[in-house]
Amino acid sequence: MRYGYGADWSYAFHKQFKNEKSSDIESSVTGIAKKIVEGIRGALQRARQEIADYPQERNQIEQELVDRVESLMDSVYRKNPDSDQIIVTQLDGPRGPVYICTENGNHRLASARLIGLKRVRGQVEFFQDGKGPEHWSEFLALLPEESRKEWLSVYEKIYPST
Repeated sequence: MRYGYGADWSYAFHKQFKNEKSSDIESSVTGIAKKIVEGIRGALQRARQEIADYPQERNQIEQELVDRVESLMDSVYRKNPDSDQIIVTQLDGPRGPVYICTENGNHRLASARLIGLKRVRGQVEFFQDGKGPEHWSEFLALLPEESRKEWLSVYEKIYPST
């Protein structure tokens, strides 16, 4: 969920140049997704070749691949490990939590969603005021009716009532 109480993921993120020599522009979300895919594809191709050339070192090569992908993901998702990480707030619903990006990471979360990543690195924050589940009702009350219906529909798909 994007910030802005119900703004959906089709929101147009700011544009960026595709490359330094081109006047073409694309969504920054698309640019991040391409960087992830290209980096991982290259690492996989190199590892596939190495495994074929050195079958006896397969476990070591697989670990090196994991390390390369971890490094790539760190470079995309945490440029500055102390301050530039994805931050989401956990909102406890009646059947399970959902996570709302309220501070940092919208572009990276949207790009991860675009390429189908199931998990991303980030920091989960919790409401500290002691209200807990009361936030769910307050959140729904703040949403416009159309957004509230869409939100509840998605929630039902994530956490069916049966």
